[in-house]
Amino acid sequence: MFERGLVEEVRGLLERGVPEDAPPFRALGYSHVQKHLRGEIGRDEAKSLTKLDTRHYAKRQMTWFRKMDGVAWFSPDDGPALEEHLKNHLQ
Repeated sequence: MFERGLVEEVRGLLERGVPEDAPPFRALGYSHVQKHLRGEIGRDEAKSLTKLDTRHYAKRQMTWFRKMDGVAWFSPDDGPALEEHLKNHLQ
């Protein structure tokens, strides 16, 4: 996210007058970048905190999905199996 321009995106939104408490700033990483831009934390700390928040979010998602019946799990290497699954379930 940082390498793809998150800091510049947040800076640009703020410069265009988007309020700091606007809904888009609730997304992962945005609040930490805001703190970085205000000089409250360094870029590396903003990155580390964003990584930590992302891991916590992913863990909550996995917990939620494990409770669901009928979820089919695939890895990125399961191309043919995924295609077959979709073919069978989207007809």
